[in-house]
Amino acid sequence: FDVNKPDDTQLTLLHWAADRGNESMIHLLVKYGADLNVRDEDGQTPLFYAAHSSNIPCMKLLLALGADPSIPDNDGELPSSVAQTDEERAVWNERK
Repeated sequence: FDVNKPDDTQLTLLHWAADRGNESMIHLLVKYGADLNVRDEDGQTPLFYAAHSSNIPCMKLLLALGADPSIPDNDGELPSSVAQTDEERAVWNERK
């Protein structure tokens, strides 16, 4: 079983777990070799999906596990560019 294989929508299980805020699934997928920096067809990593969902615990978890916040999507945007609240912006500012 390839944990990095995308589905019909070109998303991996890690993209879905990040989007849905499933921290235990993120841990499990990474344990079994999920690529933290895998990109979808728009160039977005699971970190983008956690950020789009405003899921701060998942954002912090992905970063702690080694997700790279400097990978831009196909439009040149970074995951930090989708921060909407002060709390979300604080996650990115902590990284500086």
